[in-house]
Amino acid sequence: MMGNGGHRLNGKPLLSKRRFLGSNPSAPVSSIVVIVLLLKSFMLLVLALLFSGLLVLVACAVAGFIFFSMIVGQLKGAPFVPSKPKRIAAMIELADIKKGDRVCDLGSGNGAVLFAAARRGAVGIGVEFNPFLVWFSRLRAQWMGLGDKVSFVRQNLHTYPLSDADVVFLYLWPSTITALREKLMRELKPGARVISNAFAIPEWKPTAERDGVFLYQKSV
Repeated sequence: MMGNGGHRLNGKPLLSKRRFLGSNPSAPVSSIVVIVLLLKSFMLLVLALLFSGLLVLVACAVAGFIFFSMIVGQLKGAPFVPSKPKRIAAMIELADIKKGDRVCDLGSGNGAVLFAAARRGAVGIGVEFNPFLVWFSRLRAQWMGLGDKVSFVRQNLHTYPLSDADVVFLYLWPSTITALREKLMRELKPGARVISNAFAIPEWKPTAERDGVFLYQKSV
């Protein structure tokens, strides 16, 4: 029997061909939503893992820095203690830096003293046992445009040669300074200046002293 609404059989509408085949127009949309949600979850998981890995790396770097700066530094007699700007200014003034002077900082820390000397025209090298501070100082030197004037090496300050130095900077424990005294006397050339921050060199008479900074000069 025919009607305006479509096919009927015994007064009941016939199932359309699409419905009979089980086709659902909303099924593709639902599948896409599920895929998008899965991709988002995967990306969040990846980001979480990356962030966790970054936190682990940062934690390891901080732990390594503390270990070298505080524990190993104490054992070697050269813990990392940044020099105050006023002390750095006094060190540079007492050193009487001239253009072309070769300066050496034994226990160079973050490189601040060498950077100040380089701005006066000196060529410097920092000797530091802490690999984190060596790396950090090298980055700072490049960032400040002083990479051609200063360099930093990870080496034992008790064995680094000083025969070419015009100026030697120290900011070390008194016991370490005492241990270096004979080396300084033996290796430094006549006229070389030694600048010690905070601690005097035992049995040496300073040429000058300012704001807790001591100047010594090897006799000609």
